[in-house]
Amino acid sequence: MSHSEIFVKNHWKQMIFLGIVVVLLFSFNIIIEDTDLFKPKKEGQVLGTAIQVNEVAPVEQVAKVINYQKQINNIISSYLIERSEFEKPHQDWLFLNKTTKYKILNLSVPNEYREMHVAIVANIDSEYESVNESDFKRLTKVNNRWEEILDQFFWLTN
Repeated sequence: MSHSEIFVKNHWKQMIFLGIVVVLLFSFNIIIEDTDLFKPKKEGQVLGTAIQVNEVAPVEQVAKVINYQKQINNIISSYLIERSEFEKPHQDWLFLNKTTKYKILNLSVPNEYREMHVAIVANIDSEYESVNESDFKRLTKVNNRWEEILDQFFWLTN
C-alpha cells in the first residue's frame, strides 16, 4: 500500500465530512444571497410589508383641501364682486376673466374638487366667449351656470 492509499483509508470519514460541509456552505451561501433573511431591512418595511410612500397622511390631505378651499373661495368671491360692476360687455371684463382663469389654473386641486374646478374653468371660458361676442343669451346661460355652481358648492362665496 502506498502512502496516499493509507492516508485515504485512515481519513475517509473526515474527507466525506469535509466534502459535505463544503457543499452545505456553498448551498447556504446561495440561499442567503437569494433571500432577505440576513439583509438589513429596507426603510419603511415592517414584518415583510412595505409602507406606501405615495400615500399622503390624512392631516396633510386635509390641510391641502382647506388651503384649496380658501384660495378658490377668495378668487371666485373677488371675481364675482368685480364682475357685477360691469353692466355690458367690456374689455375690462375680458381682462378680469382671463386673469381669474389664470389664477384658478395655477391652483393645486385636490381630487375631491376636480369636477368643480373643471366646471368653474369651463364656465369662465364660456363667459369670456359670450362677453367677447356680446352674446346676451349665452351670457344668461353662463349666469345660470354660476348659480348652479354656487348652489352646489355654497362655501365658494362665504
